Amino acid sequence: MEENSQTMALSIKGAAELVGISPRHLRRLIANQEGPPLIRLGTRTVIRRQALADWLKSREEASAA
Repeated sequence: MEENSQTMALSIKGAAELVGISPRHLRRLIANQEGPPLIRLGTRTVIRRQALADWLKSREEASAA
């Protein structure tokens, strides 16, 4: 499924591509509860764009401290 800038929710693969990391690395972060929050929609797991942006901002602030 192709995701564009209008999509509110991203797949793990789409979120990883947007951030510039591998989907495997993002899954590891999520498994260790260090990644962005997920939403489960039936069998599909997605990440809200805003949640991804908030997570990135929190990582930025944590690394600056």
